Amino acid sequence: MSKNVTGKFKSTVEWLSKPSNAIVVAVLLVLLVALVMFATRKIKTAIANARDKANAPQVNQSNLTPGLNFSELARRLWDATVAYHSLGSASILLFNMPTGTNEEEVYAILGTLRTQDDYLALKQAWRNYYDQQSGFTTWVTNAVSTLPGMLNDELRRKELARCRAILEANGITPDF
Repeated sequence: MSKNVTGKFKSTVEWLSKPSNAIVVAVLLVLLVALVMFATRKIKTAIANARDKANAPQVNQSNLTPGLNFSELARRLWDATVAYHSLGSASILLFNMPTGTNEEEVYAILGTLRTQDDYLALKQAWRNYYDQQSGFTTWVTNAVSTLPGMLNDELRRKELARCRAILEANGITPDF
């Protein structure tokens, strides 16, 4: 039995000693590690999402500002922040489009909110929109999966202070 195992080991070592076979094994190992990392991130994100949704404060529908479409506001925020610079330098070179965050659009969107429940509804709409759009972004980062996380990630201190001031002027207590 041990002679048979030793023979299999020798044949495996001989097979791996060929550079092309070693490269194949290395590539397969890298793919396996990437797959495990991807699966781990997806599982952690799913657990965090379930926890966040279970702990989220409930929006009082009667306190919402009439006429506000929170899904549309979330889409506009996505366009002004995450999507605005997703093409990176290629957008400047190929399409002459700006990159970075469109802070003025962020200020305008936050300025439409009138109640704390408006803010809560926008946070929930952001999370829902992010979950629909984030096939590629959750692989990279989960920092922008919540509205406060996105604002903290995309804006500088001075810009965050202006966002807080806009919300506080309308009696809204921000959590960023």
